[in-house]
Amino acid sequence: MSAVNLAATRPVPAPPPVTLRLTRRGRVVLLGIPAVAAAMVVALVAAALLVGLFANEAHASTAPVEEVRTAAVTVLAGDSLWTVARRSDPRRDPRDVISDIVALNELHRGVVHPGQQLVVPLRR
Repeated sequence: MSAVNLAATRPVPAPPPVTLRLTRRGRVVLLGIPAVAAAMVVALVAAALLVGLFANEAHASTAPVEEVRTAAVTVLAGDSLWTVARRSDPRRDPRDVISDIVALNELHRGVVHPGQQLVVPLRR
């Protein structure tokens, strides 16, 4: 009789299934990438909405511009911007008038001198 190779006739066992084991770092990466992507999408949508909101406010007003009448005055001895502002428009808050005087005359400091010519807004 001849010898039969029994190893050739036996079924070969299947290899054990490969299990995936994630380390803590692997879980962070696996969950972190989608979380970062979602945060970027939310940030982009929020930025687009904010740009849309502020774009409407950036347009120029169609309201007519109020024409300001002005006059030239000479600063007297003892005058300050406050007294000049009170004289030029006593009904308005002197701080607002002073702001207008500084802007109209391009004053870098709030100091005026006797004899100085100033452009002041007239009473409204």
